[in-house]
Amino acid sequence: MEKKTNWVGAVYINTISSLKTTNSTAYDAVARKTAFQIANGAVTSLTLTVQGVPVFENGGTYGWSETLTGNNTVDVAALKTSLATTRATELGVTLDVAATGEPTHKAIKFLSGIRSATGDNGENYTNTEVAALKKLLNDTDGYMRTTLTSYDKFTISYGDGVSATVTLTATQVGASGYVTGIAAATTLAAAVHAKWDELYSTGQGSAAYSFWSAASAPTSHTIAAPSLKSSLSGSRAYNDALTFTWNAAAATSAAVSAASSGAVTETILDWVIGATEATTDNKSIGNALIISVKEDVAGSSHAVPGGDTTSSGVTLFVDSGAVTQVTFELLQSLAARLTTTLISNGDSATDTDTTYRGIYHADARGDVVNNEAANEGLSVTTGVARVTFSRIHWLSS
Repeated sequence: MEKKTNWVGAVYINTISSLKTTNSTAYDAVARKTAFQIANGAVTSLTLTVQGVPVFENGGTYGWSETLTGNNTVDVAALKTSLATTRATELGVTLDVAATGEPTHKAIKFLSGIRSATGDNGENYTNTEVAALKKLLNDTDGYMRTTLTSYDKFTISYGDGVSATVTLTATQVGASGYVTGIAAATTLAAAVHAKWDELYSTGQGSAAYSFWSAASAPTSHTIAAPSLKSSLSGSRAYNDALTFTWNAAAATSAAVSAASSGAVTETILDWVIGATEATTDNKSIGNALIISVKEDVAGSSHAVPGGDTTSSGVTLFVDSGAVTQVTFELLQSLAARLTTTLISNGDSATDTDTTYRGIYHADARGDVVNNEAANEGLSVTTGVARVTFSRIHWLSS
């Protein structure tokens, strides 16, 4: 009799898929941009060449020695003519010239008091608001002294995304519970200056987050303009607005009256930023010329720094020769090639943090752009696909 054998095998299989597809990020090529900064007023002549061809012109003649006047407005117009920009385009690049380098900022003065007459108050109150305050306080002499308590809060920013906030301490206010007049303005100026200095001039981590370092200690009730930390930041700190805000919401009449034992019922403060009480002069202004050249086709190499020759790339010549150094050194203390460490894409991406605009304050990103090749992206699939089969129907046969 033939011996029977049993078949042993899977009747039903349904395995989960372990397939996984990873897509690397695709990005377009990034066009190179080269920039130079020149301290106008001391440099008497300069020449810019692209692929060995002079770009600046004077009266239709493209020359090797454009003379500067020291007036930024005049010199920007003279260098960035339509003929110069057209020639740059013909050479495969875009030319720009702007007086936005090495900016200087503004001072802020806290007033010891206010009147409703024009010129007797600052940027915080209008004449009408001062008149209304005078009526509210039943003022008789027409001059209302600055008055502050520990309930008032003040915030200052120099326009690069960071700020310093101050509340006067009981010690600064004094035993009376409030401080007034020139003493109030002087006390506030010292406190605001000290806080900015602590955070952004000498602070451990936060010192790297601002273009601006606190100036010397306030003179009376004026905080002098801060100094630019690095002349190599290009135009990044240009047009920064100095803003000062006073949050008096907590200094209610009841709180102020209680703090001062009824001596005062309202806090008063006004200030002037810049030379006038208009807000139009509250921003940093540029002083040095920045000349930039950007390649029109990414990867064309037309905007590569050309070194000390005129045969390729971009070269700027000033009085003392070709500008090759990336710091303002003794050899060429009036001109330098700006640089950036920013690489935006791929595995080589560096210094991409944008938490604060003032971060990397010795970096001229924006004025300068590093060339980056395009990446089409790549899809990689790993793992095993789902497997299914069934022999359950055999059981019924």
